[in-house]
Amino acid sequence: MFKYYLLQITVFVTFLGLAVALQQVYSIQNRHKEELAILYKDISKMKLEINNAHHHEIKLNNNFSVWRELHDSRVYGGSELENEVGIESLFSELCHKHRISMEEVSVSESVDVSAQYEKQYITVEKSRVRMKFSALTDKHAVLFIQAVRYDVPGFVALKHLKIVKKREVTQEVIEANSSGSILPTVSCHVEFELYKISGCHV
Repeated sequence: MFKYYLLQITVFVTFLGLAVALQQVYSIQNRHKEELAILYKDISKMKLEINNAHHHEIKLNNNFSVWRELHDSRVYGGSELENEVGIESLFSELCHKHRISMEEVSVSESVDVSAQYEKQYITVEKSRVRMKFSALTDKHAVLFIQAVRYDVPGFVALKHLKIVKKREVTQEVIEANSSGSILPTVSCHVEFELYKISGCHV
């Protein structure tokens, strides 16, 4: 009889031990699942951050060339009068250098377009420039336009260009050029937008 009770006690203790062990295993599994869920959540969050960073990088790369050109341009802040005088003086120098006879030039008032670029600490101003001139040859006209694009302070966006041939390059044209005079063979009409950027005071 004593052995029977002893066997029952042994079986009970064994089952109790198994129950405790199973409970511990179950608790460990639950903790493991919770830790895995937290880990998966962190991984998903990191993936989202990486994707957002990659998307932002793509946007920066897409706009880098434009902003690099804006940054590298000789852009400066100054009054409307200073800029206008500077541009007219530069046009005069370029006309003399490239054998150009300027007939008409107009520069519109600057318009603040900073909001289009979503930049907090810079101001972007845009003006429209129209030029009508005659050139010794079409080559001189193109070289003049290229000089305007790269020498005028700011970023130049060419909007319209029309070159019309007026006459052939004759001996008369060559002799006039040799004597220091300009006998144009082409007439040109050019329009471009001029962008200037400067820092904002905050």
